[in-house]
Amino acid sequence: LKPDHLPTVANQTVTVFGVGYGPSPDEATQAKFGSTACLNVDHISDSNIVCRVQAGVGGNTRVSISVEGTWATSEPLFCYDKPILLSASLQNIPSTAGLNITVVGENFGTLRLYERSAAIASTAVQTLWWTSDTSVVVKASPAIGFSHDVSLTVLLQTGLSASNFNISVDTPAVSSVKPAVRPTTGSSFVTVFGTNFGPFTMSGVIASNLGQSISNATIWQSDSSVIASIPAGIGKNLTVKTTIAELRGSLTLSFSYAAPQATSVTPYHIPARAMLQNASASITIFGANYGQQFSSTQGRVGFSACRSSLWLSDSSMLCTPSPGIGQGLPVSMSVASVWGSSSVAWSYDAARIHTAHPGVVPATGSVFVNISGANFGQYDYTPKLQIAQTYVNGSQWISDSSINIQVGPGLGHQLPIAVNLLLQSMSTPNVLSYSPPTLSQVRPVSLPGVGGSVTIFGSNFGMNCCGSVSVSVGVTSADPVNVFSTSSVACRIGAGDG
Repeated sequence: LKPDHLPTVANQTVTVFGVGYGPSPDEATQAKFGSTACLNVDHISDSNIVCRVQAGVGGNTRVSISVEGTWATSEPLFCYDKPILLSASLQNIPSTAGLNITVVGENFGTLRLYERSAAIASTAVQTLWWTSDTSVVVKASPAIGFSHDVSLTVLLQTGLSASNFNISVDTPAVSSVKPAVRPTTGSSFVTVFGTNFGPFTMSGVIASNLGQSISNATIWQSDSSVIASIPAGIGKNLTVKTTIAELRGSLTLSFSYAAPQATSVTPYHIPARAMLQNASASITIFGANYGQQFSSTQGRVGFSACRSSLWLSDSSMLCTPSPGIGQGLPVSMSVASVWGSSSVAWSYDAARIHTAHPGVVPATGSVFVNISGANFGQYDYTPKLQIAQTYVNGSQWISDSSINIQVGPGLGHQLPIAVNLLLQSMSTPNVLSYSPPTLSQVRPVSLPGVGGSVTIFGSNFGMNCCGSVSVSVGVTSADPVNVFSTSSVACRIGAGDG
């Protein structure tokens, strides 16, 4: 045959070479391609004829020749061209599909009755409507993936779209994640909502801006939701991604692991001096959501960062507090820069006074006394000291164990001294005494029996501001008593004798 193939619309001539076609064109000669007779037959010679072939479809077609009623049939020598797919009205479809797509090309067949089928990738379309030799309409089935070939088969001849176009399923889109916060231990579930998750099971990926961690398992629910098993991890405002046949959709700032939380601390207090003498003096902060592996942790006591922090487990970490003072200080910690909350408080040991030097001062005051003790702070936190009920006007911090104070006038024996640092107060009894009063003379030295006024001279009588001063003569109390200075008082002595 020449040519041995034609488009499906055909209506072209084909020269059939052979033998025994007869000596002249007057002989009755017929020809058929398959079961379809040629439109006309021109006898050329005993060895060739020319046939005008009708439209048709199919490959491996036999040619039959009849000369004066005698038929001869060849082996398959002819074929109609297979379908050629040139373009499609849609090249992106949702995973739920159901949309009509018009496919344009050639050799789709000139009659509706021909057997046809179409597929996108390996999935058959839901329906196919023939419209012409150059056009069919298909309704796509649900699918996933991208760059799919479209195939059209007409009477066992299949054409592909690969060299001209392909069809991709829309990229999955993530709209929300619920719940949006889960513990760092993992082994919990979230539901990822969105679109184009496909008609069947898919894989899920949860990724952070610092890397990716694949979910332990993903359970497909529908085209708009999947359930993902969360692996252990840390971080906040992470990006959630879904991957379907290499198509990825994501939603930023949509998921966070729970922030660290402190529930208890042991020991609940440490002397500031201990932290200086032992750099490894640490506290253990217990809680949750510290991470499942060595994490970047940072502890804080009050407003001071721990000098060192060490992750131990998802529920514990070590903190070496910086030297300081205070009580009821909040304990907080961060994991991967995520700061958490605390329901516990921690305290530095309260300041303690051991001794005062000198331990006895004159009632006139105005002398400096060194107070020795502990936990006064590694810096000058402006300590306030109090002798009995009277605050000291001036104090000078020297070190964690030493403070100088200027004692004012006063009276009393074995008085307590209290030190107050940032609302943390501790009082120590029997620390300081004022010198007892001494008498040097009385004027006048005698009075009438009816009594009268006398002035008493001496030292350490105190001041009017410093408390009560009493005078007695024998067993009789003098009243009233007027303190003129720390060295003289006046009083009225009642009637008496002796």
